[in-house]
Amino acid sequence: MVVPPAGFQFPAGGPRVARDESIERLLRMFGLADKSGVLPDLLSRGEQARLAVCRAVASEAEFLVLDEPLVHVEPRLLRELWSLLLAMRRTNSVTVFATHEPDLVLGSAAHAVCLQEGKVVYSGSVEQLYQDPPSESLAWFLGPANWVQPRDWENWLGRTDGRERVVRPHELVVNPVGPEENGLELRGVASRGDYLQLDLVQPISGEPRSWLVSRANTLPVVGQKVWLRLLMGLVLWASLVLPGCRPSGMAEAEQATEVSEWRLPPEGIRIPGPRALHATGDRLLVLDNVGRVLSYNFQGELLQQWWMPDYDIGRPEKICELPDGRLAVADTHYHRVVIFSPDGSVAGMLGGFGREPGQFIFPVATACDRDGNLYVCEYGGNDRIQKFSPEGRFLKSMGGYGTGPGEFQRPSGVAIADDRLYVVDAFNNRVQVFSTDGEFLEILGGGLPNPPDLVYPYDVSLGPQGDLYVVEYGAGRVTRLDQAGNLLGQYGRSGSEAGEFKTPWGLTVDARGVVSVADTGNRRIVQLKF
Repeated sequence: MVVPPAGFQFPAGGPRVARDESIERLLRMFGLADKSGVLPDLLSRGEQARLAVCRAVASEAEFLVLDEPLVHVEPRLLRELWSLLLAMRRTNSVTVFATHEPDLVLGSAAHAVCLQEGKVVYSGSVEQLYQDPPSESLAWFLGPANWVQPRDWENWLGRTDGRERVVRPHELVVNPVGPEENGLELRGVASRGDYLQLDLVQPISGEPRSWLVSRANTLPVVGQKVWLRLLMGLVLWASLVLPGCRPSGMAEAEQATEVSEWRLPPEGIRIPGPRALHATGDRLLVLDNVGRVLSYNFQGELLQQWWMPDYDIGRPEKICELPDGRLAVADTHYHRVVIFSPDGSVAGMLGGFGREPGQFIFPVATACDRDGNLYVCEYGGNDRIQKFSPEGRFLKSMGGYGTGPGEFQRPSGVAIADDRLYVVDAFNNRVQVFSTDGEFLEILGGGLPNPPDLVYPYDVSLGPQGDLYVVEYGAGRVTRLDQAGNLLGQYGRSGSEAGEFKTPWGLTVDARGVVSVADTGNRRIVQLKF
């Protein structure tokens, strides 16, 4: 279907021929051209829904009210039609729509009015309703929510907050603990679509409670002990650092400017967020959180897209290009690496569930060196890096689970510079350095007077000048370092406004030095230039 440019208008009051052409064009856009001679009562419910929206758009009303538009349209068409509707209403108009779908509101609306039993119970910004709703019932209007009472903070999350408020599933981190540690006991795990419900029990009091968490977390085993922590509260000051501000004693750091931003194409009623990015010589590869692989040019124009072979139980997390043009995707929750041909067809798979060499628990990142060897990071108690030959033969393993030098708690991204691997060690808030032969070398910046102060770093990329760029999930920012760990630049803080990122998952740097950031929580790709 053709999506009209912003400001598209239909002729009004002109000759009959012009009006007829406009009607035919509009019917084509909504997939109804072959139904132009059919009475409305003979159309299917989905076709009637499309016709109703088509008729409403044709009115060119400055103020348009839509009651659950396109609700009966099949998923295959819904993505295109909703995108079309928004494009045609983009300028000089107001659109009010009623819906029960949180993703539609989060991806399209600025103001929300919530009704309950015919009464208005909330009227205000969508962002405030999502981030800081006044009650538990209102929190659920925009998706799954954990409502946390003051006593819950210390009992379940290991911290003191004192304020009753919402915690969204993506804000919680779940990690297994040792059998001798006093963790929460996992009694049950249930899939709830894009998130999981964990049934946990306090070890001393025996108090039970269910918590909703993101599928990005390690999938625990029933009976296992875990801890539950609030991700955004890891280091509070990091969320408060404005662009241009820095702690006392830190060297002057270069700032970045935003070059551009764009959103991914909708999928049904969902507005997907990017999870991982990888810049090749001529395109930007993207993984999103509905299970797609997308290929863009550097101007943000979509060139190609395809789906992962499977995505019902979890989405992939990282992607890289091999020297022969094939793509290696860490298919995290299917315990494998999927190899795609450049055209998107599956060329092969690597791994399988297990702890033996060549097997994975949760592979989370991939990278390739100049000789074509593939490096795969994994977590889930098997926190290590495995190295494979260009033919897929296991070569060696590096690291292990823990907090000491050379050990990891969720190695979630890797960049390669010559014969050195720079690995972000997410839960340990650091970058570790290994040789490509598997030797642990150092913790990045460990010997500096002001070592990097990272807050849940989740990805790292190498720039054309050899600098390292780290995206910090917990601080909502991008940090630029040299290969010794010295701070060169920093940009961003947690939030949804200009200069802010919400739970960014990944980044990449292209040959121009442009940094592309997967601003996952804000459902957009942001490009920066330091």
